[in-house]
Formats: sequence, structure tokens, C-alpha cells
Amino acid sequence: MVRPFTLTRLIDLLRLIRVYKKVEPELVADSMMTSKDRALELLRQAEDMGFIVHNDHKYSMTRIGYEFFEAFKNNDRERLDELLSRYPPYLCIKNILSKRSASLSELSEITGLTEVSVETIIRLMRYTCDDLCTVAGKFYLRRNELPSLKHFIEILKQVYKELNTNLWGCPKEFIRMDQVARRVCTELRLKMVDFSRLLKEAQRRYRFIEVYSEGTGFDFLPYHARFSLSNHRRCFIRIRL
Repeated sequence: MVRPFTLTRLIDLLRLIRVYKKVEPELVADSMMTSKDRALELLRQAEDMGFIVHNDHKYSMTRIGYEFFEAFKNNDRERLDELLSRYPPYLCIKNILSKRSASLSELSEITGLTEVSVETIIRLMRYTCDDLCTVAGKFYLRRNELPSLKHFIEILKQVYKELNTNLWGCPKEFIRMDQVARRVCTELRLKMVDFSRLLKEAQRRYRFIEVYSEGTGFDFLPYHARFSLSNHRRCFIRIRL
């Protein structure tokens, strides 16, 4: 079974090749304490990325591979991202996540890559992209500029309306804040702190948006209009549509 790997594992492989200059899969397997099949998976992935080449069953590092290794040593994340962006699948997923949120399966469907390949790229992006966010199983790159308050409220209302029914089709009125926050964040590519700030500003300007802390014994009746930025699960929102 093919499995994804982390940046640390990739660096371990490049470090090994840097020391030995040329390596065979058996040496990689023994040195990295893994199976030969797993060693071959790592070698093929590194080769696809342009970091190594093979000849006569031996693998050696390319110039880009050396640059990548040095960038990691220097903790130069910008350079790591630049070098990885030469790998088309990485650049493709990065471009997608800069425009919308998507799950592993959605990214796999859009790109034609396997979910293992997609997860490998996501693991690399966790290190190279500070703005990579994960909310409710979806990934996205945080937008450079916050949306207008008007657009934020439009999406907030839309999400609230979608969640404002129960199994019998009756309105619930009070919706748990974390459920609303996750949906709004993935739609607008926001971090939770961005959502909190925009919601606070929306509350200040518009009285039809009400936020309450958790109830005192009646699940349907939150008791105090106080929003805790640190605990969305204990807050509820009501919007008078």
C-alpha cells in the first residue's frame, strides 16, 4: 500500500544521498529502517520532484535537490516553497487552495492525482505555507485581504439559514457558533481569528446579529450575550432574518 510521506522523511533521504553521493534502494531501506518497497516509493517521489536522478539502479542528487536541502538547513521556507513550486502537482494544488477550499478527495478529483499524492503535497505545504488552514476536513490558503463586512454578513446569513432547520424542518433559531464558523471560514478562506474579528465588528454595527454564551439548563435558550473568542463551541448565534 502506497503511503504519503513528510518533509522530514524527504530531507532524511536527501541527507543520505548527500553523504553517499550515489545510493541503491537497498542502502536506503537499511539506513532509513524501512522496507525496500517503501524506499523505492520515496526515491520515485523525490525523482518526480526533480531532486534526484537515477542511472544503473543508483540514485544521485540534482542541483535542485542540493538547493532544497540547503534551504531546509537554513529554514528558508520561502525558498523551499519556490523550489517545490517547480513540481507541477504542488503548484497546481497550491493554486487551487488559493482560490477555494477543498478536501483530499475533492483535490484528487480535480487534479487527477491519487489521494496519497495529494496528502503528500499537503504535508509539504504545512511546512512551507504559513497560511495553509484546515477546517472541517477541508484545506485552503488564507486570503491575503479580508472580505468586506457586507460580503462576510451575506455568507454568514447564508450559512445560518442553511443550518437553521432540524430534522423536522423547524427552525432551531440558536445555532452553535463552531458549526457556523467552520462553514463561513471554508467558504471565505478565513482563519478562526479572522472570523471572530469580523463577527465582532458585524455585531457592533448590526443589532440583528446576536451571540450568546452557553445555556443554564435549557439547550434552546442561551442566557448571556457574551462572545468568547477562545471557545466557539460554548457560544450560539441567532440572526433575525
